[in-house]
Amino acid sequence: DSLKYTALEARRLGIKNKTGVQFTSKSIRNLLGNQKYIGRMEVVHGAKDEKRTWVNLPHGEVVPKTLFDRVQARLGQFTNDEPNQNKFDRRVYLLAGILKSPDGSSFTGQSAQGQSGAKFDYDWNTKSKIRLYAEEVEEAVFNFLLKALREDEQLVKNTFQLTASKASRINFLEANRKDLKSQMEALETEKNGLQGG
Repeated sequence: DSLKYTALEARRLGIKNKTGVQFTSKSIRNLLGNQKYIGRMEVVHGAKDEKRTWVNLPHGEVVPKTLFDRVQARLGQFTNDEPNQNKFDRRVYLLAGILKSPDGSSFTGQSAQGQSGAKFDYDWNTKSKIRLYAEEVEEAVFNFLLKALREDEQLVKNTFQLTASKASRINFLEANRKDLKSQMEALETEKNGLQGG
């Protein structure tokens, strides 16, 4: 199918993902279905990762939602040609690519199904066997950042300035959007008048 062909073509051209691994039809499907491209991300949280919340990302849509939806409809036509995919819940690893090992390489998020249920870790690489429990690491980083935010007056001041700046940009964009909408409506009316007459 098209996913398998795309993965094979990427291999033929030597194109690999950001971690240097070759694409598979499954990874192509995951890439095409990644809602970060339409400005959304699912955050898994809670004591046992039982809660899920969709959040809007600040960069907004990178791919138009209409195109994304058409791709999803097309992906629904393909059958999964990799039957051994993990069946447990997906998890967002907030520190993947940010968390670095002593040699400078990035930790990646890894999920595994054990006897006690799904396990979520950050792994450095297979040679080092270094594994960090995702929930503990993320909680420690969150607590550190929260403490830093509370104690650093300049950081608090900058945060408020950024928030105010973002609010003013949003107001500016909203005003421009309304202006453009009224201009488009006027052009549509003019076009209809020209076509009718």
